[in-house]
Amino acid sequence: MKQKQIKIHKLIFLLIISITLISSFSCSIQKKNKADNSIKVELLTDTIQEPYGYFSELVITPTNNILLKNIQNLSENKILNSIDPKERLRKKIELSNLCHEGSLSFEKYTPEEYKILANKNSILNVEYGYNMFSNPDDYFKYAVFNLENGERITYKQMFNNAETILKMYNDKYVSEIQDYLAELNKDDEEELGEYDRYKSHLETRTPFQLEDLNNFEIVYDSTKTKVKELKFHYNGQGGVYRRFFPPGFEEFSIEELKPHLTEDFKKRIGLE
Repeated sequence: MKQKQIKIHKLIFLLIISITLISSFSCSIQKKNKADNSIKVELLTDTIQEPYGYFSELVITPTNNILLKNIQNLSENKILNSIDPKERLRKKIELSNLCHEGSLSFEKYTPEEYKILANKNSILNVEYGYNMFSNPDDYFKYAVFNLENGERITYKQMFNNAETILKMYNDKYVSEIQDYLAELNKDDEEELGEYDRYKSHLETRTPFQLEDLNNFEIVYDSTKTKVKELKFHYNGQGGVYRRFFPPGFEEFSIEELKPHLTEDFKKRIGLE
């Protein structure tokens, strides 16, 4: 009889533990889903027809001024001094019209647009594109933001040994150009000119710096659920990097980078 009571007590104890664990797991999932869905990020857009212009700003709901300001810091238009997306959009249209009317120098306003590349696990990945009027080249900046605090995620939060990643980045860039040089026919006048231009670039280029690692993009797989790779972009950094060597980025698989990622960043992108 006593042994039977002990078994019953054990069963009750195990049942309580199981219910507690299931409840905790359920709460954890609910909290995570709530965190993922609590901040809404949308594009606010407008257009004009004569001459055609497309304008966009990001809207954060509920309003997060820290996040908005950090996103807007990507803008080349420092003349836009309002943080309110609607006011900024209105001002862009006004400035564009003034430029085309001749009342404002084209140098005073830079056409720009934003794109939301990803919004997952409380991480926002943004592309900022810009160019000059009548310039066929488009330039880009990339940034990843922590939706929990509104701050931009930088190499300092991402890597245990950022110098190693920086070396990988520079080495891969140089290696790709060297491979391209090896394919050129120096007996051909046009290709010889191309060879000399790229060779001179390698000899005189300023290597990427640690801050350049902040100009990155998170790339997901086809299911949009797992991180596949990180792309470090250099189009838009200024100088020859603005238009020199397409496609304008170096990519690294997440498996290649994983040993160098901080535990916090791995958790943020769903690797842990």
